[in-house]
Amino acid sequence: MWLGFRGPFGRKGIGEMVPRRAKQAGIDHIHPHALGADMPGDELVRFRTEHSIDVAVISLTNPGTADLAAATAERIRGSGTPAILGGPGRSLNDLLAEAKAALSKRAAKTS
Repeated sequence: MWLGFRGPFGRKGIGEMVPRRAKQAGIDHIHPHALGADMPGDELVRFRTEHSIDVAVISLTNPGTADLAAATAERIRGSGTPAILGGPGRSLNDLLAEAKAALSKRAAKTS
């Protein structure tokens, strides 16, 4: 990934930037995992079941895989975990706003 003038933006940069932006959006205790652009949907679902996931956010950088990503998001939702799907025209702010809403809704159900 390449953003702005600072050069390559790898997993370490994502791990620093996403929590900072999430905090600005009012989301605390975020632990992002960059699982890879080619991770199969079955592996994403398995990751969700093996770890305590409050919200799954799937970024979509290859429009050719949009149907597969949408199907994976539906499988994750079907397991009881909110899943948000990124894609062309979706900003990090959009995804964080949806994640915050999903977390609030989930918290309301458990209280």
